[in-house]
Formats: sequence, structure tokens, C-alpha cells
Amino acid sequence: LVVDNSEPIVGLDLDGTNPCYGVNEGVIEVMNIEGGIGPFSYQLNNGSYTDNPLFENLGGGTYIVTVTASNGCTAADTITLYEGIELDIDVGEDHYIDLGDNVQLEAVINIPDSLVDEVIWSPFDNTLSCNECLDPIATPFETTVYTATLVDIYGCMDSESLTIYVDR
Repeated sequence: LVVDNSEPIVGLDLDGTNPCYGVNEGVIEVMNIEGGIGPFSYQLNNGSYTDNPLFENLGGGTYIVTVTASNGCTAADTITLYEGIELDIDVGEDHYIDLGDNVQLEAVINIPDSLVDEVIWSPFDNTLSCNECLDPIATPFETTVYTATLVDIYGCMDSESLTIYVDR
């Protein structure tokens, strides 16, 4: 009696998280393996084999993931990670005001509104007319550093700060 345990791997499901611009934070994970006999080992772009189905700290690019079953059967699939666009938020120059005065702040962003998840100003206190807008009015009672953070729909972000100096 001959036992055939060469059950082939017939499919792989890969999931990828794209990296933000200039940051190697992309992720590829083998989510499901159809067929084959475990345990499995995993290889990225002909590198070393590992028992971990998760590959992290990746930049944008096309990757080949190879899975090898304990019986030697292999399967490979390709996935492309796309690097996000370079985000830029500009809040302008510092301001000098007298105590009791206010100043209109303005954040200028380099992406269309359709790609914006949120723009958030901090600190979250009552010195800003709004915290989730591009152009709040600031009425600080003392010298304050304000930071605006742009977050795109992919979770990537950029921040910039300015100082409002208050002459008491």
C-alpha cells in the first residue's frame, strides 16, 4: 500500500497594507491557504523561509510570496503595495498679537478633499474656533504652539506647527 500525501497547495489569499510616502511600513499577510499539509513556511521575494505568514516594514513595490507545505509542495502569488502620495500641510508663519486679539489660521494642503480623512488642530482647548477645520480663529491668552495634522483616507499623515506669541 502506497500513501500519497502530496496534497498540493491550490490557492493563497494575500492581504496587503500599503505604505505611506517615504516610510517602509507596508505589510503583507498570508490570510488563507487552500490545500497543502501544514505546517507551512513562507518566503518573500526568494528570501529566507520563516514560519511567520506576516511580512512587515515593506516599501511600495511588487512582491512574490511563496508558501511551502510540510510535504514539499509549493505555491506562489504576487501582490503589489502602492506607496502613498507625499502629504503636505502648510500652516504659514508664526503670529504676534496683543492679549485679547485673535488671528485667523489657515492650513493649506496638497491633496484634493476627496482624499482627506481629517484635518485636526491642537491643542484641543477653547482658544480655537474649531479643531477639525482648515481655518480656525485662534484667541490664545498666552503664547501657544498650534499644530495642524492632515490625515488622508489611507491613514497617512503630515503635521506642521506655528507659534502665536501673545504680548500681555
